[in-house]
Amino acid sequence: MPTRLPEPASSRVVLIGTSSYKELPNLPAVQRNLLALNDVLTDARTGGFASEHCTIVENPENPSAAYDPLDEAARAATNTLLVYFAGHGLVGPEADKLYLGLPGSTTDKPWINALDFDHVRMAMQNSMASNRILILDCCFSGRAVGDFMTPVGSAVAAATTVRGTVTLASSQSGMVSLAPKAAKYTAFTGELIRLLGSGIPDGPEMLPLDRIFGLLEHAMREQGRPTPTMRSTDSAGNLALTRNRAVDPTAPPWSDPVPARTGLPRRKMLKAAIGAGVLGLGAWGTYELTACSTVPESLPGPDRVETLAFSPTEDVLVAGYNDRTLRMWETRNWQEVARFDTGASVRSTAFSPDGRILAIGSRETVSKVLLWDVRTRQPIGAPLPAGHGEWVDGLAFDRRGTVLATSGRDSVVHLWDVAGQRRIGSLIGHGGAAVYGVAFHPRDDNTIATAGNDGTARLWDASSQRQVGDSLVHPAFVNDVAFSPGDGALLATACWDARVWLWDVSRRRPLDPPLKGHPLHVYRVAFRSDGLLASVGYANESWANRPLLWDVKTQSQVGEPLYGHVGTINDLSFNRHGDVLATAGWNDHAVRLWRLPARFVDE
Repeated sequence: MPTRLPEPASSRVVLIGTSSYKELPNLPAVQRNLLALNDVLTDARTGGFASEHCTIVENPENPSAAYDPLDEAARAATNTLLVYFAGHGLVGPEADKLYLGLPGSTTDKPWINALDFDHVRMAMQNSMASNRILILDCCFSGRAVGDFMTPVGSAVAAATTVRGTVTLASSQSGMVSLAPKAAKYTAFTGELIRLLGSGIPDGPEMLPLDRIFGLLEHAMREQGRPTPTMRSTDSAGNLALTRNRAVDPTAPPWSDPVPARTGLPRRKMLKAAIGAGVLGLGAWGTYELTACSTVPESLPGPDRVETLAFSPTEDVLVAGYNDRTLRMWETRNWQEVARFDTGASVRSTAFSPDGRILAIGSRETVSKVLLWDVRTRQPIGAPLPAGHGEWVDGLAFDRRGTVLATSGRDSVVHLWDVAGQRRIGSLIGHGGAAVYGVAFHPRDDNTIATAGNDGTARLWDASSQRQVGDSLVHPAFVNDVAFSPGDGALLATACWDARVWLWDVSRRRPLDPPLKGHPLHVYRVAFRSDGLLASVGYANESWANRPLLWDVKTQSQVGEPLYGHVGTINDLSFNRHGDVLATAGWNDHAVRLWRLPARFVDE
């Protein structure tokens, strides 16, 4: 079928965008996206749509404010319906749901305060328009194109199975779309505007979507940015949105209607927890967090992943599985270099500070701790009789690697002389409740923190084996503890109330409010060496789940959630360079690896 333009009188355009958020990072470029797209699509000389039939919906207050103009346009269009959205894309707790972010949207309840993509799909599906075009410039937009291997993809792909439908998305499934620092437009929409506005020299008279997509994909790949995806049915890809200005000798050059970016807030530059003050973590700085992605997507395993840990000195990752195996990867090429049977389900792991010893905690009738020589890949002596019942949940070396702390379901923390492989003390005080997590202070080997099933975190003096100060009381079980790097002035705790709590160690007081974003229980927390905090938690086995990153100084979430897991995430670990976060999937049996391209920039 030859390339064709829409019929302006019987076509409709709805441009929806959210540039301002109450809790999520602002995206000021989205406002400029809307203005410029409206201009190129309705240009008197080259545009394919009538300006009176193009509706801009910016920062809709609620889902109805976004949906109603879309529904009205879908009912009115009989030739072509074009729907565009730019903003944050969110995935709900159910792995088969995608939501489009609105000003009041939050990551923990998108089904209440964001626009359900199913409603967009249904409006387009029910439209009498011969041609339907959906353009998404948001995170996870690739899941609307046809990545049917993901639960979300299977749910939203119905939008592209209707005859005469084209879906164009800014990134691959699971990828975060890019809003570059100091850029006038978001990366994907900016390139689309350039192509539609300026045209293609030596190109056809009209610019079909198939041709536009090919050029978009090439340009984004060349720039090292997230590559877009496209899916079309029938001959919908032959539809053009504009005429080609570059081959019209009478057409003046396109004039960008949006002024250059001046004085706009740098909200995509997310403040990181590296400030002085209560944390004492060094000089001020800013994270520029761009497209987090999986590298590779995952390291599939034989069974549920119980635990994992990066070596602090080598490019090595280990993971322990429910089927008793321990696997080791060399992380420069992600090749598996070792695998062995530990004799019991692996519940916990910890490297010594010099990376030479790996402690492995078991889950069996009588739990034990195995010490493993990382270089020879052989056990060191006999297993330690942990005495924690059936589970060894917590393992931690002191900063010299001479003392190992272990904890489990028996409410006691045991201290071990690593060289002599003998017990040298015990910490008793969680009231008979299980102790899920244990951590040494980064500067003071005499200070230990513990996380208990009694709803408390506690600080201990290792020499006297007594609790120091009052317990840190939580509203639910505490599953993990982590000291901030450097001076250890802050303690992060993972609570079953779905929140991460931050505590001023010297004052024994929480920093309000706790960090909220997980759908259910928080399982594990970990600091990167520069103060970035990560957390993971429990989810129903059919729910999409994600690690979250936190700025502990501003007590706010950094960037988008890292979607990829389905079900519970049991553990997490940063590599020694801080540019990869590994997470352990309990239900999906996968170790996922997330690249964190964060760097410090001047304010």
